[in-house]
Amino acid sequence: MVVEEDDVKRVFAMVNKEREAEVPEKTDEGGADSERTYVVSSYSSGYIRSVNIISSETFATIENIELCKSHDDRPISSIKGCVDGVLLAHTTTLGFYNNEVNVIFLWNPTLRKVVDIPLYGSLRKKCCDAEFGFGFDSVSNIYKVVALYLEKNYLKIKVYNLGTRSWTSNKVKRSSIDNVKYTSNNTSRGVNFEGCVYWLAKAETTENKKTHYLCFNLSSEALTCSKLPDVKRDAPIKDVLRELSVLYDSLALVDTSVHTSYRDVIRVWIRRKNNTTNDVLFSWVELYNLDFHGRSFLYLTNNGKLYLQWPVFGVTTTLVYDLKTGKEKVCSKAQGDGINFMDSNLESLALLR
Repeated sequence: MVVEEDDVKRVFAMVNKEREAEVPEKTDEGGADSERTYVVSSYSSGYIRSVNIISSETFATIENIELCKSHDDRPISSIKGCVDGVLLAHTTTLGFYNNEVNVIFLWNPTLRKVVDIPLYGSLRKKCCDAEFGFGFDSVSNIYKVVALYLEKNYLKIKVYNLGTRSWTSNKVKRSSIDNVKYTSNNTSRGVNFEGCVYWLAKAETTENKKTHYLCFNLSSEALTCSKLPDVKRDAPIKDVLRELSVLYDSLALVDTSVHTSYRDVIRVWIRRKNNTTNDVLFSWVELYNLDFHGRSFLYLTNNGKLYLQWPVFGVTTTLVYDLKTGKEKVCSKAQGDGINFMDSNLESLALLR
């Protein structure tokens, strides 16, 4: 790989203690920093051994990058986050007495570099249902990995500092967050936005319905919990699937209502800051209400490209719907279950050290 001068500047901006102010701004889709996209599909075994880097415009594969050979004996089971071109990968392996344990590591496919994140105690146990996140602290100029898990009456927080390569821990009384008990037990990945990591959460009394979201500030290392907009039920529905994303430089929520008539409705909300003097800092505004048939949500870009999947008779069709123009086009068709992770690919040299 040829390293251009601009890439070198970007490296020092990412890994230097004094993160320079002249870091090139991200461009719109089609620009040099955003025309490539990560696409991850699992094998029939359910594990991931490589990622495809594709063109966002044509969906053609630019490069297939395999997981480093040193980690091939423990392939990835899920991707928990993506920041500056670096993937936070999670899997499990057999520990002592043949019990399953958590394993996480950071993977920069551009560099073919992996950084192992050591796990200890309860966090290492698969049964602890930990949630992991990854982000950049712009105050200390350090990348951090965050872990949340429940232990007795406390929601425990552990932060791994990539600068010191060490863990710090904190704990929050579950009843101290909005005076209601929550659990972070869900399969959604953390979303990194404006120096915070966000996860979906649920009240313990609402079964599997995601009613709230957790926000962890990477600088102050404070955790807050806020309510999501109520699920709209305008017809008989079997389930409502919720995902957090980023749209138009705002935190976004994508609701997919699966109806009994196989008609799917996707609602897209964005969070806006209130300009009032009351105690409510943010409110949610519904921007789009889209009627689809059999399509499931895959990925939402910041500039309004909604990627969907449509499985029919063993063939999964991937489509992109432009929220601004209302136009839809087919990206690809493939045998099997399709894509299980998609995110923008910033070709960076983060985690060089």
